[in-house]
Amino acid sequence: MIDDFGTGYSSLYHLYELEFDKLKIDKLFIQKLDISTESDVFMRAIIGLCNGLNLCVTAEGVETERQATAALRHGAHQAQGFLFGEAVPASAVLQLLSVSESARLTA
Repeated sequence: MIDDFGTGYSSLYHLYELEFDKLKIDKLFIQKLDISTESDVFMRAIIGLCNGLNLCVTAEGVETERQATAALRHGAHQAQGFLFGEAVPASAVLQLLSVSESARLTA
C-alpha cells in the first residue's frame, strides 16, 4: 500500500516502479474536495490512474459528509477519517470490535 499519496516521497515514480494493490490519497487533497475545483481535478486524475492500474483507492482524512460524498462520487473505494471514528490505541481495538459485533447481533 502506498500511504499519503501525492505528498512527500509518495509520487508517480512509486506507482511505476513498485508492486502494491492499494493507495491512500493524502488528506490534503480531501480537505478541499468539493470546495476547490483544483481538488476535484486532482481527485479525478489520481482515481482514474488508480482505476487503470486496478488499485483500491482510500480517501484519508475524511471529516465531513460532504467530503465523503465527493470522494465516493469521484470513485474512491473506501474512506477513512474522523467522520467515521477517532483514532484509538491498539489496546482498544478488540473492545471496539466486540461492541460492534454485539450491536450487529442484536439488530
